[in-house]
Amino acid sequence: MKNTTNRSRLGLVMLAFFIVMTLIPASAFALASERSATILEAGGGVTVRIAGGYASYPAYAGMRLHEGDTIETGEGAHAIIQVDDRKDRITLGEHGELFLSDLKSQGKAAITRFALLSGSAWSHVEPRTGHTAGERFEIRTGTAVLTAKGTYFMTIINKKTGETTMVVAAGIVSAASPTENESANRSQEENKTVFVYPAQQINLDSREVRELRAKVEFIDIKKLIDEIPPKVIESIVKDHEEIVKENEQWAEQLREQLEAGVMRPSELANFQIRDLTDLNKVTANLDNLVGNIAKQAIDAHKIEQKTIDEANKKVDDPLKKIDLSKVEQLDRTAGLDPEVEALKQAAQDGTQRLLEEQRQLLENQQRLASLLQKIEADKKKLDETNRKAAEDESSKAEERLKEQLDEAARKAYEENKRKNEQSSSGQSGTTPPATSSPSPGSPPSNIDKEETLVLRDAISDGKTVTASLYLGGFDQPDESIYAVEVQLLYDDSRLSYHGKNIVSPSSGTVFGALPNSLELLRQPPTWGENATLYYAAAVSGVAGSNAAPLFVADEKLLVSIPLQLMNTNDEGLVIQLAYFKVLDKDGNVLLDGSHLADDPIKVAVRPATESR
Repeated sequence: MKNTTNRSRLGLVMLAFFIVMTLIPASAFALASERSATILEAGGGVTVRIAGGYASYPAYAGMRLHEGDTIETGEGAHAIIQVDDRKDRITLGEHGELFLSDLKSQGKAAITRFALLSGSAWSHVEPRTGHTAGERFEIRTGTAVLTAKGTYFMTIINKKTGETTMVVAAGIVSAASPTENESANRSQEENKTVFVYPAQQINLDSREVRELRAKVEFIDIKKLIDEIPPKVIESIVKDHEEIVKENEQWAEQLREQLEAGVMRPSELANFQIRDLTDLNKVTANLDNLVGNIAKQAIDAHKIEQKTIDEANKKVDDPLKKIDLSKVEQLDRTAGLDPEVEALKQAAQDGTQRLLEEQRQLLENQQRLASLLQKIEADKKKLDETNRKAAEDESSKAEERLKEQLDEAARKAYEENKRKNEQSSSGQSGTTPPATSSPSPGSPPSNIDKEETLVLRDAISDGKTVTASLYLGGFDQPDESIYAVEVQLLYDDSRLSYHGKNIVSPSSGTVFGALPNSLELLRQPPTWGENATLYYAAAVSGVAGSNAAPLFVADEKLLVSIPLQLMNTNDEGLVIQLAYFKVLDKDGNVLLDGSHLADDPIKVAVRPATESR
């Protein structure tokens, strides 16, 4: 908003309805409020769970995400998410779940934290330098805390064991085991933190680790390609140019440090450059890193040559382009730290002893299980023998009884036995009647009415101000409504939305009359000391991949938003309609009110007793 310095503090309400969640272009909704992220690409079954809610809604390109939201990908699906103000980007692979745990500012520094709950994620973190140097980008899993500043790295969660694997392609990532005591002193934190460099990886599980440096290993490219889906691999290859540039800068830093007599860049690292020969090995590994990843992916039939060709178009230096015929194998001895290798060997010896103990325990458990199975089998055999003996005895007793009866009594006995058997085996049941579901669509008219979205009223009863939005004029075959998004501005020192996020359906509103519809209102807390914008969203979806068209010919209530008065004085209050868009299922804008950002439509709040 322009000229906000002379205005009272304003709050923002954004209202969004969605009928069928298919793809909408990224530019369809362009709303500015608190820190947020945007879905740049959503392929396959991608859903979003709004903060504080339980239901999931189909995602689309251009969908805005906020702190507390969760994005999930199904089989064969993927999503690319970008943090709006810092341009950090995450590619989430199939079977993934990513929680936006923190998108806030502390002073002038932006804090960005994600929680990867399942799947794999390729992260591109923009450099944190100058005024952004103190900012934090973090990905947490159940077994790892990963912090980066200007980095390309991969995070993978093993779906069977929960183990976290993190692989660095460029830059430096700080890896740590999560601790319950976040206020632990610095020395304790350092013992549980390690720096991971390009062409290295770390595997972290729930077991306690005395020395994290011993967990850092050389990259296992075959395992990496086996575990991540094609779309994530494509993102890695497409970032080849920037990865090369960042690694060239780091190689130059290593050269300068070596000339100054510094062989180990950090005490928190499993990395050492002993001489120029070692440095040249490391540099060669960096130059061939993405090439080896691409070659392995081609051999595994996970990407095609055209992905490499597209990446090469962005590389100016012919020597830096990916040429699979010239890719050199990585040197696993480059940068090895003898001290850490000794720690690894000690850890492996300890692990071997533990494995041997576990093997013996497993053998004992198997012997016990075998013994229990034999006992159970013998018991079943004995039970079966006893059952047959009882049946034989019962049959013999029946024969003896019938021998003692005359013919008439024997026939009566047999008839009663037959009736009893029929009675015990009788069955009955009913078939429920079929039901039909109503259709949400209505046929278009032959008269093309003017499309409108208006803030009709803002009525106060002394405690609550109800802002009512109306929609109409969408009555032609090409005017079927897919989504609506609205922003309302108000003085947040006098008004506030305290209602539920999920609005109860009402048959008198545009979306409330639809089956399986849902509407959300959302007003998050302010972000930073000077933030005065509030947010609310309402989402409406119809189950299934196809939905009946929605036409609203005559003006109809879209939604009534109850805003609580902070005091009983409603004199001079104004609600402003500052933005709206109405779209069809293809993302085409049917009605655009984005121009209102510079000149909102103002509606004065009036008492309920006052007639218009």
